[in-house]
Amino acid sequence: GVSSSAAVEVASMSALLAALGKPPLSPDEKIALLCQKVENEVVGAPCGIMDQLACALGREGRLLSLLCRPATVLGTVPIPPHLRVWGIDSAVRHSVGGSDYGAVRTAAFMGRALLQASLGEGRVLTHLTELTPEELAALPPLPTSLSGSAFLQQHPAGHGDAATTVRPEAEYAVAACAAHPVLEHARVCEFEALLRGPPSEQQRLRRHRPHRRARRRGAAERAPLRREYHGRRFGRDCLRARRGERRGAGGHRRRARRVRVRDGPPAVRRQR
Repeated sequence: GVSSSAAVEVASMSALLAALGKPPLSPDEKIALLCQKVENEVVGAPCGIMDQLACALGREGRLLSLLCRPATVLGTVPIPPHLRVWGIDSAVRHSVGGSDYGAVRTAAFMGRALLQASLGEGRVLTHLTELTPEELAALPPLPTSLSGSAFLQQHPAGHGDAATTVRPEAEYAVAACAAHPVLEHARVCEFEALLRGPPSEQQRLRRHRPHRRARRRGAAERAPLRREYHGRRFGRDCLRARRGERRGAGGHRRRARRVRVRDGPPAVRRQR
């Protein structure tokens, strides 16, 4: 979940090109596209391009603004001095090569094909993120669940994605998976606009005197969004299964116990 595989890919591809005496690729996006091609066609993981572009073009202290249609770099966004970035271990395994990721991507492309049929020939919908949340809400609702066989009967030509395959026997959460990129794109655009704007007076004060209660309140406000993200991305059944992975034998939650280090602050160690 921290783009480690993409980092290894970009580093390996750069070293391979140097060993073969090849000049650096130009523009820099090309090396990311080659790495994605390896993932899709050699490894068999239907990943996107975001991680590879971030590893190839990322700059310290700045965020990379990307429009993955399919790989447009819009520049970088400086991280404001009043903002702090935290990495949190969710204890949930992540794999773009697993069945969950492939099913979500397949369902999203199925949703795009169904929405294109609703739009008609007057508008070509190449990417779901071309829709705004308001436009999506105004269109006929997508099915909550749709079997691969039922979809292929309606669309014999397929769903338009070369990296995945619609399995006739599978059930796909089409509505949730198609809505996620539309809503996520809108949230990211709003987030970028806020980052580029001036800090508020409260943010300037918090930069010098962060308050523990404010941090707890921020985490509580993010919790519903996190639940929505996982619910849309994987479906409720999968989310419950992933929560179950964090339980110990007999279905009991593993409890954390506090251990005090001599001459140091208390730490938390999780029982295995």
